[in-house]
Amino acid sequence: MSDAPTRTLALAAQTLGGAQALAERLDVEHATLECWMAGEDVPPYDVFLKALDIVAAGPGMDPAPRASARGAQSGAAEGWRAGLQQPRARQKNKAKG
Repeated sequence: MSDAPTRTLALAAQTLGGAQALAERLDVEHATLECWMAGEDVPPYDVFLKALDIVAAGPGMDPAPRASARGAQSGAAEGWRAGLQQPRARQKNKAKG
């Protein structure tokens, strides 16, 4: 699994002042967010994109949620989980060989 979602969520939480604020902004349960941030599971593509928007906007961002300009890219979400999980498997195979 790629570290990109984990790092992005951590940066988004830092930007908003903590994981609880990020969970509220993403409209997800805090426990679910913590699972994603720990790398135990991959967040849905739309959640990852919202987190990217938060990071890109920076610390001075408007506290009100905004619609993602990337929302129309729903077709890209189909390979999201598979695409992130494959590189880690390749890395483990390289380490063994």
